[in-house]
Amino acid sequence: MPKAVIFDIKRFAIYDGPGIRTTIFFKGCSLDCAWCQNPESKLIRSQLLYNRRKCISCNRCVDACPIGKVSAETRERFDSSKTCPAGCEKCYEECPSGAVYRVGREYGVDELFDLIIKDIDFFRTSGGGVTLSGGEPLVHIDFLKALIDRLGKSNIDVIIETAGNVKWESFAKILNYPVNYYYDVKLSDGQEHKKYTGHSNKQLLDNLVALHKSGRHIIIRIPLIPGITDTEKNLMGIIQFMGKNDLTGIPVELLPYNQLAETKFDKQGINCGSLGPYFKPGMKTQEKEFLYKRKKLFTDNDIPAKILSIE
Repeated sequence: MPKAVIFDIKRFAIYDGPGIRTTIFFKGCSLDCAWCQNPESKLIRSQLLYNRRKCISCNRCVDACPIGKVSAETRERFDSSKTCPAGCEKCYEECPSGAVYRVGREYGVDELFDLIIKDIDFFRTSGGGVTLSGGEPLVHIDFLKALIDRLGKSNIDVIIETAGNVKWESFAKILNYPVNYYYDVKLSDGQEHKKYTGHSNKQLLDNLVALHKSGRHIIIRIPLIPGITDTEKNLMGIIQFMGKNDLTGIPVELLPYNQLAETKFDKQGINCGSLGPYFKPGMKTQEKEFLYKRKKLFTDNDIPAKILSIE
Protein backbone atom coordinates (compact mmCIF):
# COMPACT_ATOMS: atom_id res chain seq x y z
CA MET A 1 0.00 0.00 0.00
CA PRO A 2 1.32 3.50 -0.84
CA LYS A 3 2.06 6.05 1.86
CA ALA A 4 1.98 9.85 1.96
CA VAL A 5 3.28 12.57 4.26
CA ILE A 6 0.49 14.60 5.90
CA PHE A 7 1.22 17.83 7.75
CA ASP A 8 -2.21 18.57 9.22
CA ILE A 9 -5.62 16.99 9.71
CA LYS A 10 -8.46 19.36 10.50
CA ARG A 11 -11.60 17.68 11.81
CA PHE A 12 -14.99 19.41 12.00
CA ALA A 13 -14.01 21.90 9.27
CA ILE A 14 -16.87 24.07 7.97
CA TYR A 15 -15.13 26.25 5.36
CA ASP A 16 -13.66 23.58 3.08
CA GLY A 17 -16.85 22.51 1.37
CA PRO A 18 -20.46 21.71 2.26
CA GLY A 19 -21.35 20.37 5.68
CA ILE A 20 -18.96 19.24 8.38
CA ARG A 21 -15.74 17.95 6.85
CA THR A 22 -12.36 16.50 7.64
CA THR A 23 -9.64 18.32 5.71
CA ILE A 24 -6.42 16.44 5.01
CA PHE A 25 -3.34 18.55 4.20
CA PHE A 26 -0.76 16.73 2.07
CA LYS A 27 2.88 17.73 2.08
CA GLY A 28 4.51 18.46 -1.25
CA CYS A 29 3.57 20.98 -3.94
CA SER A 30 4.25 21.37 -7.67
CA LEU A 31 4.18 25.19 -7.48
CA ASP A 32 6.23 27.65 -5.42
CA CYS A 33 3.89 30.60 -4.87
CA ALA A 34 5.52 33.59 -3.20
CA TRP A 35 2.40 34.18 -1.06
CA CYS A 36 1.82 30.52 -0.11
CA GLN A 37 -0.58 30.21 2.83
CA ASN A 38 0.97 26.88 3.83
CA PRO A 39 4.73 27.30 3.35
CA GLU A 40 5.35 24.19 5.45
CA SER A 41 3.63 22.17 2.72
CA LYS A 42 6.12 22.82 -0.08
CA LEU A 43 8.57 19.98 0.60
CA ILE A 44 7.16 16.51 0.02
CA ARG A 45 9.00 15.02 2.99
CA SER A 46 8.79 15.48 6.73
CA GLN A 47 11.04 18.30 7.92
CA LEU A 48 12.28 20.09 11.01
CA LEU A 49 11.39 23.76 11.50
CA TYR A 50 12.32 26.36 14.07
CA ASN A 51 9.95 28.57 16.06
CA ARG A 52 12.08 31.33 17.52
CA ARG A 53 9.24 32.43 19.81
CA LYS A 54 9.69 29.23 21.80
CA CYS A 55 13.48 29.42 21.82
CA ILE A 56 15.12 29.86 25.25
CA SER A 57 18.59 30.41 23.75
CA CYS A 58 20.11 27.42 25.49
CA ASN A 59 22.05 26.61 22.28
CA ARG A 60 21.84 22.88 22.87
CA CYS A 61 20.76 22.51 19.25
CA VAL A 62 23.88 24.38 18.13
CA ASP A 63 26.16 22.12 20.16
CA ALA A 64 24.35 18.98 18.96
CA CYS A 65 24.58 19.69 15.22
CA PRO A 66 27.44 17.66 13.67
CA ILE A 67 27.80 19.82 10.54
CA GLY A 68 27.37 23.38 11.83
CA LYS A 69 24.00 23.83 10.12
CA VAL A 70 22.48 25.32 13.29
CA SER A 71 23.75 28.71 14.43
CA ALA A 72 22.91 31.03 17.31
CA GLU A 73 23.98 34.00 15.19
CA THR A 74 21.16 34.07 12.63
CA ARG A 75 17.45 34.78 12.91
CA GLU A 76 16.55 31.60 11.04
CA ARG A 77 19.06 29.39 12.97
CA PHE A 78 19.14 26.79 10.17
CA ASP A 79 21.56 27.28 7.29
CA SER A 80 19.53 26.13 4.27
CA SER A 81 22.68 25.70 2.18
CA LYS A 82 23.75 22.73 4.32
CA THR A 83 22.07 19.32 4.07
CA CYS A 84 21.43 17.35 7.23
CA PRO A 85 22.94 13.85 7.40
CA ALA A 86 20.37 11.15 6.67
CA GLY A 87 18.32 10.37 9.78
CA CYS A 88 20.00 13.04 11.91
CA GLU A 89 17.58 14.87 14.21
CA LYS A 90 19.99 15.72 17.01
CA CYS A 91 18.86 19.36 17.20
CA TYR A 92 15.25 18.18 17.58
CA GLU A 93 16.18 15.58 20.17
CA GLU A 94 18.16 18.06 22.25
CA CYS A 95 15.69 20.98 22.15
CA PRO A 96 13.97 21.25 25.57
CA SER A 97 11.43 23.97 24.62
CA GLY A 98 9.87 22.70 21.41
CA ALA A 99 11.42 25.48 19.35
CA VAL A 100 12.74 22.85 16.94
CA TYR A 101 9.74 20.84 15.80
CA ARG A 102 8.79 18.31 13.16
CA VAL A 103 6.24 19.06 10.42
CA GLY A 104 4.63 16.15 8.62
CA ARG A 105 4.43 12.45 9.25
CA GLU A 106 3.87 9.45 7.05
CA TYR A 107 0.46 7.77 6.92
CA GLY A 108 -0.71 4.61 5.30
CA VAL A 109 -4.10 4.54 3.56
CA ASP A 110 -5.68 2.28 6.19
CA GLU A 111 -4.45 4.41 9.08
CA LEU A 112 -5.78 7.61 7.55
CA PHE A 113 -9.08 6.03 6.57
CA ASP A 114 -9.58 4.68 10.11
CA LEU A 115 -9.15 8.20 11.46
CA ILE A 116 -11.59 9.70 8.93
CA ILE A 117 -14.31 7.08 9.37
CA LYS A 118 -14.74 8.05 13.03
CA ASP A 119 -16.69 11.12 11.87
CA ILE A 120 -18.93 9.46 9.31
CA ASP A 121 -22.07 10.23 11.32
CA PHE A 122 -21.23 13.95 11.20
CA PHE A 123 -20.69 13.72 7.44
CA ARG A 124 -24.04 12.03 6.87
CA THR A 125 -26.14 14.31 9.08
CA SER A 126 -24.56 17.53 7.75
CA GLY A 127 -24.03 16.61 4.09
CA GLY A 128 -20.28 16.87 4.63
CA GLY A 129 -17.32 14.70 3.82
CA VAL A 130 -13.58 14.85 3.22
CA THR A 131 -11.54 17.59 1.54
CA LEU A 132 -8.08 16.65 0.30
CA SER A 133 -5.85 19.71 0.29
CA GLY A 134 -2.19 20.62 0.63
CA GLY A 135 0.29 21.37 -0.73
CA GLU A 136 -0.86 19.58 -3.86
CA PRO A 137 -2.63 16.28 -3.11
CA LEU A 138 -2.31 15.07 -6.72
CA VAL A 139 1.47 14.65 -6.36
CA HIS A 140 0.49 11.65 -4.19
CA ILE A 141 -1.77 10.19 -6.87
CA ASP A 142 -1.36 6.47 -6.04
CA PHE A 143 -2.06 7.11 -2.36
CA LEU A 144 -4.92 9.43 -3.33
CA LYS A 145 -6.54 6.85 -5.59
CA ALA A 146 -6.39 4.16 -2.90
CA LEU A 147 -7.84 6.52 -0.29
CA ILE A 148 -10.63 7.75 -2.58
CA ASP A 149 -11.53 4.15 -3.35
CA ARG A 150 -11.96 3.43 0.36
CA LEU A 151 -13.95 6.63 0.92
CA GLY A 152 -16.19 5.93 -2.07
CA LYS A 153 -17.06 2.46 -0.82
CA SER A 154 -18.28 4.14 2.39
CA ASN A 155 -20.27 6.75 0.41
CA ILE A 156 -18.19 9.61 1.79
CA ASP A 157 -18.19 12.80 -0.30
CA VAL A 158 -14.74 13.82 -1.54
CA ILE A 159 -13.45 17.20 -2.69
CA ILE A 160 -9.91 17.65 -4.01
CA GLU A 161 -8.35 21.09 -3.75
CA THR A 162 -5.76 21.38 -6.52
CA ALA A 163 -3.73 23.89 -8.49
CA GLY A 164 -3.71 21.44 -11.39
CA ASN A 165 0.01 21.64 -12.13
CA VAL A 166 0.48 17.91 -12.62
CA LYS A 167 0.44 15.64 -15.65
CA TRP A 168 -3.05 14.88 -16.95
CA GLU A 169 -2.40 11.20 -16.25
CA SER A 170 -2.80 11.96 -12.53
CA PHE A 171 -6.34 13.27 -13.07
CA ALA A 172 -7.10 10.40 -15.45
CA LYS A 173 -6.35 7.82 -12.76
CA ILE A 174 -9.29 9.03 -10.64
CA LEU A 175 -11.78 10.17 -13.31
CA ASN A 176 -14.02 7.18 -12.62
CA TYR A 177 -14.58 8.31 -9.04
CA PRO A 178 -17.31 10.87 -8.18
CA VAL A 179 -14.82 13.47 -6.94
CA ASN A 180 -15.51 17.22 -6.92
CA TYR A 181 -12.78 19.84 -7.32
CA TYR A 182 -11.74 23.21 -5.99
CA TYR A 183 -9.40 24.33 -8.77
CA ASP A 184 -7.02 27.21 -8.03
CA VAL A 185 -6.40 29.64 -10.89
CA LYS A 186 -4.00 32.44 -10.08
CA LEU A 187 -2.72 34.30 -13.12
CA SER A 188 -3.87 34.40 -16.73
CA ASP A 189 -0.50 35.39 -18.21
CA GLY A 190 2.01 32.55 -18.49
CA GLN A 191 5.10 34.65 -17.87
CA GLU A 192 3.54 36.34 -14.85
CA HIS A 193 2.54 32.94 -13.52
CA LYS A 194 6.11 31.70 -13.86
CA LYS A 195 7.45 34.82 -12.18
CA TYR A 196 5.31 34.40 -9.09
CA THR A 197 4.92 30.60 -8.84
CA GLY A 198 8.04 29.25 -10.55
CA HIS A 199 6.06 27.56 -13.34
CA SER A 200 4.08 28.40 -16.47
CA ASN A 201 0.30 28.07 -16.25
CA LYS A 202 -0.11 26.10 -19.52
CA GLN A 203 -0.32 22.65 -17.98
CA LEU A 204 -2.79 23.62 -15.27
CA LEU A 205 -5.05 25.54 -17.70
CA ASP A 206 -5.01 22.63 -20.18
CA ASN A 207 -5.95 20.30 -17.33
CA LEU A 208 -8.78 22.59 -16.25
CA VAL A 209 -10.31 22.45 -19.74
CA ALA A 210 -9.91 18.68 -19.92
CA LEU A 211 -11.34 18.16 -16.43
CA HIS A 212 -14.40 20.25 -17.34
CA LYS A 213 -14.92 18.21 -20.51
CA SER A 214 -14.80 15.04 -18.41
CA GLY A 215 -17.94 16.17 -16.59
CA ARG A 216 -16.41 16.62 -13.15
CA HIS A 217 -17.97 19.28 -10.92
CA ILE A 218 -15.50 22.16 -10.49
CA ILE A 219 -15.39 25.41 -8.56
CA ILE A 220 -12.61 27.77 -9.61
CA ARG A 221 -10.92 29.55 -6.72
CA ILE A 222 -8.84 32.67 -7.26
CA PRO A 223 -6.62 33.89 -4.40
CA LEU A 224 -6.61 37.68 -4.56
CA ILE A 225 -3.07 38.84 -3.89
CA PRO A 226 -2.84 42.67 -3.79
CA GLY A 227 -1.31 44.10 -6.93
CA ILE A 228 -0.58 40.64 -8.36
CA THR A 229 -3.65 38.47 -8.91
CA ASP A 230 -6.37 40.96 -7.90
CA THR A 231 -5.78 43.38 -10.77
CA GLU A 232 -8.53 44.03 -13.29
CA LYS A 233 -6.14 43.04 -16.09
CA ASN A 234 -5.45 39.61 -14.57
CA LEU A 235 -9.06 38.83 -13.72
CA MET A 236 -10.28 39.91 -17.16
CA GLY A 237 -7.61 37.62 -18.61
CA ILE A 238 -9.07 34.71 -16.63
CA ILE A 239 -12.58 35.67 -17.74
CA GLN A 240 -11.50 35.76 -21.38
CA PHE A 241 -9.85 32.36 -21.04
CA MET A 242 -13.03 30.93 -19.53
CA GLY A 243 -15.10 32.39 -22.38
CA LYS A 244 -12.84 30.99 -25.10
CA ASN A 245 -12.91 27.52 -23.55
CA ASP A 246 -16.60 27.21 -22.70
CA LEU A 247 -15.92 27.42 -18.94
CA THR A 248 -18.29 30.28 -18.09
CA GLY A 249 -20.74 27.92 -16.40
CA ILE A 250 -18.14 27.06 -13.75
CA PRO A 251 -18.73 29.05 -10.53
CA VAL A 252 -15.88 31.19 -9.23
CA GLU A 253 -14.94 31.88 -5.63
CA LEU A 254 -12.74 34.90 -4.93
CA LEU A 255 -10.48 34.51 -1.88
CA PRO A 256 -9.58 37.83 -0.22
CA TYR A 257 -5.96 38.12 0.85
CA ASN A 258 -5.10 37.37 4.45
CA GLN A 259 -1.81 37.54 6.30
CA LEU A 260 -1.76 33.96 7.53
CA ALA A 261 1.33 33.14 5.49
CA GLU A 262 3.28 36.02 7.02
CA THR A 263 2.38 34.75 10.49
CA LYS A 264 3.61 31.27 9.59
CA PHE A 265 6.83 32.58 8.05
CA ASP A 266 7.48 34.62 11.16
CA LYS A 267 6.74 31.67 13.44
CA GLN A 268 9.18 29.56 11.47
CA GLY A 269 11.85 32.23 11.68
CA ILE A 270 11.73 32.98 7.96
CA ASN A 271 12.22 36.56 6.86
CA CYS A 272 9.34 37.40 4.48
CA GLY A 273 11.62 39.79 2.60
CA SER A 274 13.95 36.90 1.76
CA LEU A 275 11.25 35.04 -0.19
CA GLY A 276 11.91 37.08 -3.32
CA PRO A 277 11.41 40.54 -4.76
CA TYR A 278 7.71 39.90 -5.48
CA PHE A 279 6.48 39.16 -1.97
CA LYS A 280 5.52 42.25 -0.04
CA PRO A 281 5.23 41.83 3.74
CA GLY A 282 2.46 43.83 5.36
CA MET A 283 -0.06 43.55 2.53
CA LYS A 284 -3.62 44.18 3.72
CA THR A 285 -6.87 42.38 3.03
CA GLN A 286 -8.86 44.14 0.32
CA GLU A 287 -11.76 46.44 1.26
CA LYS A 288 -15.28 45.14 0.63
CA GLU A 289 -16.01 47.79 -2.01
CA PHE A 290 -12.93 46.68 -3.97
CA LEU A 291 -13.90 43.02 -3.67
CA TYR A 292 -17.44 43.61 -4.92
CA LYS A 293 -16.04 45.46 -7.94
CA ARG A 294 -13.85 42.47 -8.73
CA LYS A 295 -16.80 40.11 -8.35
CA LYS A 296 -18.80 42.28 -10.76
CA LEU A 297 -16.22 41.64 -13.48
CA PHE A 298 -17.34 38.01 -13.45
CA THR A 299 -21.08 38.47 -13.02
CA ASP A 300 -21.12 41.07 -15.82
CA ASN A 301 -19.76 38.29 -18.02
CA ASP A 302 -22.41 35.79 -16.87
CA ILE A 303 -20.01 33.86 -14.66
CA PRO A 304 -21.44 32.96 -11.24
CA ALA A 305 -19.13 34.35 -8.54
CA LYS A 306 -18.97 34.87 -4.80
CA ILE A 307 -16.50 36.32 -2.33
CA LEU A 308 -15.43 33.62 0.10
CA SER A 309 -15.79 34.43 3.83
CA ILE A 310 -18.04 37.42 3.03
CA GLU A 311 -20.93 35.88 1.09
